[in-house]
Amino acid sequence: MYLNKLINEVLELIGVGEFEKALEVAEGIEYSYFKSEALSLIAKAYVKAGEFDRALEVVGESEYDYFKSKVLSSIAEAYFEAGEFDKALEMVDKALEVAEWIESSSDKSEALLDIAKAYVKLSEFDKALEVAKWIDEFDQPEVLSSIAGVYVKVGEFEKALEVIEKALEVAEMIYVFDKSEALSHIAEVYVKAGEFEKALEVAGGIEDRYHKSMALSHIAIACAEAGEFEKALEVAKEIESES
Repeated sequence: MYLNKLINEVLELIGVGEFEKALEVAEGIEYSYFKSEALSLIAKAYVKAGEFDRALEVVGESEYDYFKSKVLSSIAEAYFEAGEFDKALEMVDKALEVAEWIESSSDKSEALLDIAKAYVKLSEFDKALEVAKWIDEFDQPEVLSSIAGVYVKVGEFEKALEVIEKALEVAEMIYVFDKSEALSHIAEVYVKAGEFEKALEVAGGIEDRYHKSMALSHIAIACAEAGEFEKALEVAKEIESES
């Protein structure tokens, strides 16, 4: 109860722009994890205000590398939005260095997911693929699908298909709902690559009805746009049978 009160006080002070007062409250929190969480919230507020150096100073007081990595990723995102891609990449690289020291496997995977997504945005695909290897298998298909999707956009279809095959391998190993969502992303990438038959094959393996219907809808629309009206109608009928 006491901890919740302090965290809420920190949030209230952040909300009115009193970052330094929020810091004073955070420094009075005895439990190191919750103190680090509060420091992270303040640091992210400084990031939004464009005070990156101060954000790094604040989160530097944290004993948890997870929070440090997340703030570095936030700074990288801010640099990216501002079009300062070199600085964004520098921050992502630093976030990765810190993330490697995170002890909790779930926290580490979450931090690495942010980093992999950032590398994708910066078109650093090799780095993104390397980081993806260390992410929890539930999240790997999302990252790999994102990379494949970018390859499709730039016309690198062979690379896109190579990456999406990796995503498919991982997706086959995870639980039903997560697998369904992953396969839906994978089917969409095949659609974008014009591989309609492969997309249908993947969609056929989706067990969750919602994700299967969504995947089939994307395929039907893409077939129609490509002038394959008979195939589009065939897929549309399959959607009706799933309803």
